[in-house]
Amino acid sequence: MIFVLDTNIFQKHFSLRSSHFSIFKDYLARTNSQVWFPKVIFEEIRSNYQRELRKRTKDLSRAKGHLDSALINPLEPFREINFQDETENYLAYIQAFLSTPESHIIEYRPEYLEDVIMRSIERRKPCSERGEEIRDALIWVMIKDIAKDRGDKTVTFISDNTKEFGSSEGALHPDLEAEAQSEGISVRYFTSLEEFARQHATQIEFINEAWITSSINYDHLLSRLKDGLETRVYSKVTNQIPSEIMPTGHIYLSGDLEDLDIEDFFVYEMQDGSYRVDVELKGEVEFEVELAKFSQEEEYDPSTGVYSTSASLPLTLPFTLGVTPDIRIELIYPEIELQISLDVQEQDIVDYEIFDISIYLSRVW
Repeated sequence: MIFVLDTNIFQKHFSLRSSHFSIFKDYLARTNSQVWFPKVIFEEIRSNYQRELRKRTKDLSRAKGHLDSALINPLEPFREINFQDETENYLAYIQAFLSTPESHIIEYRPEYLEDVIMRSIERRKPCSERGEEIRDALIWVMIKDIAKDRGDKTVTFISDNTKEFGSSEGALHPDLEAEAQSEGISVRYFTSLEEFARQHATQIEFINEAWITSSINYDHLLSRLKDGLETRVYSKVTNQIPSEIMPTGHIYLSGDLEDLDIEDFFVYEMQDGSYRVDVELKGEVEFEVELAKFSQEEEYDPSTGVYSTSASLPLTLPFTLGVTPDIRIELIYPEIELQISLDVQEQDIVDYEIFDISIYLSRVW
C-alpha cells in the first residue's frame, strides 16, 4: 500500500513521536507499505519547519532575556542554531523514520502546469470557488500519477485539509472521487492519523470501559494536567466576565478527574504485542476561582488613603482609587474533554500521552 501524508500531518507533531505516528509506523512495517512524497509536500515541510525553528528560537531568546533581567548571574548563551543544517537533518530524519528513499519523492512534470491552471480557471476541486488552492491542485495531480504507476492503482492520502479534499461526511470529495474512478484509480482518504488508526482498530477482550476506568492513574494525569488546566480555565474566565469583575489570580482545580466519563475509545494492537488505546474523556470538573467585583458604594479618604471596607486583598489588584472590591470565591464547572493515548503492555498501562484538551465554560458570575 502507498501512503501520501500532507504537510499538516507533520506540523501537528514535528518530532513524529506521537502515539499515532507510532501506530502508523507499526502499520507500515506490518503491511510492507510505503510513504511517497509529492515534491511540493516535501518542499513545504522544509519551509514550514525552518520557519517554525526561527519562530521558536526568537521566542526562546525573548524568554531568556526576560529571565536574565531578573537574575544576578544571567544564563549562559544558547548554542547558535544553523537553520539550514537543522532543516536538512529534519528532512533526513523524516525519510529514515518512514523508510522513504529519494526515489519516492516525486518530481514535478511539465504537464502538471496546464492541468493545475485549468483547474483554477474552471474552479474544479481541489481549487476553491475563487480559483485558489493551487498547491492542493498540484498535490492532487501528483497523487493521481503515483496511483497510476502502481499495480493496484491505489493511494491512501491523509490530510486534515477537509475544505479542499474532503466531503461533509469526512470522505474524499465527490468530485475528486468521481475523477479518480473515471481514470481507473482509487484514492482512499483519511483526515488524520487518528482516524486512520481508528479505522484499523482491534477488539481486545480485556480492554473495555470498566478496565480502562479502573486502570487509569488519575493522580498521575492530574499531576501532568493541573497547571495547564488551571491556566486555560483562568484565561477563559478572564475573557468572558464583565468589565466590573476581575479575577484576582487565584484559581484551584478542586474537583477530580475521575468525574470524567469515557465517551469513546479504540484499541490498536502493535507488532510487539503491546496496545495503543485512544480514549476520549468528557465531563464537568470543579474549579475554585477568586473574583473581585467593584462598586463605588464605599467612601475613600484621599488624605489618608484608607478605604471604608473590611475586604482583605489576597493579591495586589490594579483597581482605581475609591473603588471597593467585593471579593468572593466562586465554584465553576467547565466541561473538559481530554484525548489521551495509553501504552498498554501485559495488561498494564505503562505510559500516557495527552494529545488534545478542549474546555467549554458557561457564565461564571
